[in-house]
Amino acid sequence: MTPIHPRVLIAALDDLQESCSRWLVEGRDTLAQIATVQRLEEQEAQTISRRAVILLSQAQNDHDHALHVKSDVEQWRKDCLTTQQDCNLLLEDAQKKQSAAKETLEYWQNELDEAEEWLSFAIDRLERAEAELHAAEQNYESARYDYNNAVHRYNRCLSSEEGKKRGCGSLLASVHRAEERLEMAEYRLRLAVAELEAARHELEHARARFSCCKTSVENAQLAVNIADKSVERAEQALIEAERSVDYADAAFKFVIEAEGYAERQVDHAEKMLSFTHKDRQALDIAANAYQRADNLFESAQRLIILSRQELGYRIAMLTEFDQTGLL
Repeated sequence: MTPIHPRVLIAALDDLQESCSRWLVEGRDTLAQIATVQRLEEQEAQTISRRAVILLSQAQNDHDHALHVKSDVEQWRKDCLTTQQDCNLLLEDAQKKQSAAKETLEYWQNELDEAEEWLSFAIDRLERAEAELHAAEQNYESARYDYNNAVHRYNRCLSSEEGKKRGCGSLLASVHRAEERLEMAEYRLRLAVAELEAARHELEHARARFSCCKTSVENAQLAVNIADKSVERAEQALIEAERSVDYADAAFKFVIEAEGYAERQVDHAEKMLSFTHKDRQALDIAANAYQRADNLFESAQRLIILSRQELGYRIAMLTEFDQTGLL
């Protein structure tokens, strides 16, 4: 076996000692970097965990809010459907009243036409009665004049000598005829007066009926106008109710989508939170591993220090050995 020169061993031991020193420095740097990375990872994990908790809370709140809004929208949709049914019933009722109002207007219009015809007839009757009364009065005055004249001539005949001789029979017959004519004229006059009174009463009744029918037509026309407006407003209300139902359906569809989105957000947040838990578990494992590595490094550091001391001693011995010149 070839002898090894002490200087070669000294150089080798120096290299080994320097390697140990570098290993210690590199080990410290590596552990420091690991500690820094560990701290940063823990901070990042804490941040992500807090964010995941916040997101989960917000997602759950959004989901609860979506459920609450869904309940409100369902109730709103039910109310809209009920309102739509009420508007349908209201429209049907308004149309029935409109039809009844038009029938009433038609009835009173016919009554007004008849009342107008009756009023025209009553006016004509009154005019005829007035003309007849005037004619009857003239006829009565003429008959009374003829009667008085016949009586006067008969009396004068009775008081005259010639009348006593010949008699006044023809004049008496004239008196009887004039008396009959006067009675007929008086009867005609009474009939004319009664007819005039009846015509006046009929005209009064005809006017009252015409006025009543006219007022009824006006009221019926007003009722028709009101019924038309009621139908128009009921139709508009039905349109608005149908539009509200459409809006409610759209809102219900939207809230269903929102509920699904909120459920997915809750699921994602729960998965994110579960991932952060796993990450924290991995970080805990890494921290334990780091602690074990740090402990092992401390042990290795103590061994290296002892080794360096031993190497220093060996190098000193070899140096002394080399200086003695034994070789």
